Amino acid sequence: MNEKLFSKSIKKTLIKEYSEDQTKSLNSRNDIYQPLKDYLDQDVETLYSVNKFVKNVGFPTNFREALKGDFSKVKKLYEDGIDIHNEYIAGTKYPDDHFEWFNTPIVMDFRLLVDQTFSELGKKIAHKKRRKTALEAQMYFSKNILSPLDIFTWHEGAKLDFLFEKSIDLLCQSFLSEFVKDGYKDISSHFGQAEEINLGLFCNTNQEYLALQEQVQLYNLSDYILIERSLISMVSKIPSPELYQPKEREQVVFDIFELIPLYLKSWDATKSKIIIDDEIAIFMFIDYGFPSFVIGKVDDKPELLKASMLRFSWGVNNAFVSEAKRDCCIPELFQLGDFVLTKFYDAIISLYAKRTPEKNTLKNERHIVFPDVVESEQLTNFTEQYHQLLSSKVEDNSETISKSNRIVPSMSMSDFFKFMKVEFDCHIDGGKGSEMKIWRDGHNIYTLGRHKKDPQIHSFLIKKILKRLGIEKTKWLGAFNKF
Repeated sequence: MNEKLFSKSIKKTLIKEYSEDQTKSLNSRNDIYQPLKDYLDQDVETLYSVNKFVKNVGFPTNFREALKGDFSKVKKLYEDGIDIHNEYIAGTKYPDDHFEWFNTPIVMDFRLLVDQTFSELGKKIAHKKRRKTALEAQMYFSKNILSPLDIFTWHEGAKLDFLFEKSIDLLCQSFLSEFVKDGYKDISSHFGQAEEINLGLFCNTNQEYLALQEQVQLYNLSDYILIERSLISMVSKIPSPELYQPKEREQVVFDIFELIPLYLKSWDATKSKIIIDDEIAIFMFIDYGFPSFVIGKVDDKPELLKASMLRFSWGVNNAFVSEAKRDCCIPELFQLGDFVLTKFYDAIISLYAKRTPEKNTLKNERHIVFPDVVESEQLTNFTEQYHQLLSSKVEDNSETISKSNRIVPSMSMSDFFKFMKVEFDCHIDGGKGSEMKIWRDGHNIYTLGRHKKDPQIHSFLIKKILKRLGIEKTKWLGAFNKF
């Protein structure tokens, strides 16, 4: 990773604040198993440069025998993971550069692949061991699979665990849940409360009970097993959301990622809260430079929700994930996601609108001022990086633009002006200082700030310009696809 997406000062400040909130959150909860609480409350005071992971991929015989035909698949994942770690993570700083890792598409794509593979693997192994008791199965699993994975993955000075840690937990959750899921009562929702499992159904002795209880608590099986029932209940309480088409959802997530860097320091989850009913609320966060939300109680303090597993997030690869159950894929998950995504989009666009006040430079003219160049360079160059890394619509500074039938793409100012002149007879002229004006005969002028030589114009800003110039989106897209 040659370029930094976020400034050093922002990362240091926000990592410190997040760590303090995480500790407060953990200390406020009595329902978390103490060893798990100790593990989650990791020390981030020491800043160190991440070393390359130099060990060859190798696992003991019992691990190979336990996985059988799936061993080569896991081995290949680790070989690929080491390559990605050494290219994108090694040489950066821990913990500050977590921001960079979470916003690197190839890294997040790989984590998603490991999640999917390990989830399927856990259920497959559970089926093979279905005749064992829950405790016998877990003891076999811990000895032959989890222990070898843990020993190989965690290595001093490296951070290979960033790529595999959550997937290893998911592997255990998907395995053990197959043995204990019937121990939970049939509830409609468990948001905001701890749920007890009837382990007596699976245990013959008190010793077995205590040992299995430890595993259930350590791997947070309650949230994993109950989250889907709770999502179904919650979705029934919200207005029926109009689900996005894949390309539309991609564009909304894209627009949000473009604006997030401007609000990393000022975002207030208390003011970004969606009330569902008298008890439940959704709090929207941008902790690590990506949009996420946590389900909690209406009167919760956002900083005390940092340790919650009831967190949902979108990645730069457009994946939408539930932290409680990373392999969750029921329709209600995506219905809730699209509902909150719309709210998130509206909230961040509203903040951007406040940042760009109206100003009557000509009759009925809206004056749009881009963020000050000094501030935006100090904050981040994430937007430009993100365009280059992720966009399938803009390549090589927008010299090549692929076509789309559904969405208005972001594009460079020069390409946009050229297209608007040719296809819609628009007039382009310079204004005061770095201003640029665009208008059509019979319509109002729209003024933009040009803070660098050929800036990107956000897709949502293009849509505002089209509306002001009296151009229908469908007509514009039709012309664009023929241009």
